[in-house]
Amino acid sequence: MNIGVQTESKGTISILHRCEHGFVQQYTSAQSLQLHILDTRKRVYGHEDPDTLVGMHELAVTYQAQGRYDEAQALLVQVVDAWKRVKGDEHPSTLGSMDQLASTYYSQGRYDEAESMQVHVLEVRKRRLGDEHPGTLSAMNNLARTYYVRGRYGEAEELQLKVLEARTRAYGEDHPATLTNMNNLANTYCALGRYEQAEELGRKVVVGRKSVLGARHPRTLLSIRNLLATYKAMGERRKQEYKALADQVATLDAGTT
Repeated sequence: MNIGVQTESKGTISILHRCEHGFVQQYTSAQSLQLHILDTRKRVYGHEDPDTLVGMHELAVTYQAQGRYDEAQALLVQVVDAWKRVKGDEHPSTLGSMDQLASTYYSQGRYDEAESMQVHVLEVRKRRLGDEHPGTLSAMNNLARTYYVRGRYGEAEELQLKVLEARTRAYGEDHPATLTNMNNLANTYCALGRYEQAEELGRKVVVGRKSVLGARHPRTLLSIRNLLATYKAMGERRKQEYKALADQVATLDAGTT
């Protein structure tokens, strides 16, 4: 009888996997458990078993959260290659790991590789899931982020508008996901020098986040600072608004220390 296989059965590994999620914010603890689960899955099921690949993907996510991008990338390259062999180029698991690898490339500043992978993920999801599926919108948003960081603001705007319109229809204007997209588009308008549009959206984000998250929430404070940057870029036209908002930021900052 193979005691190792019997005692570390799929059920046992599943229990450990559930425990792992209790450590999601404690990355060191999560990593230790993930490594144990992954080692067991490789030994029991093999290197290309779907459960093993999921474990490798999740460990890579932890590495990325820790800023260990090279280790995350090395794991994800293996995972993507294996998913392609096991499930094919367009399987949801393959696309999910491609999306994560693209995010790692982005964090490494390897924007060509990130963009190429994001374009592929977006094209497949649009074709298989439709333009307004959450997975498609997520892929669209990720590609827009890459366009933005590369200074391709027009292309970023086009995608961000589509995401914002779809999420507004699906969730409403005050949903956190909608407000995040609104904030991103406002930043793009500011980068394009379209300050009035940036201001209009920026105001909506601040009001929405204050209502939903509270005035001192980090995302609210971020949106206030973004609006402050827009006012600063507008110069004399918004001098009074800039001063009033700067005073508000100082007060809020004092309240968080």
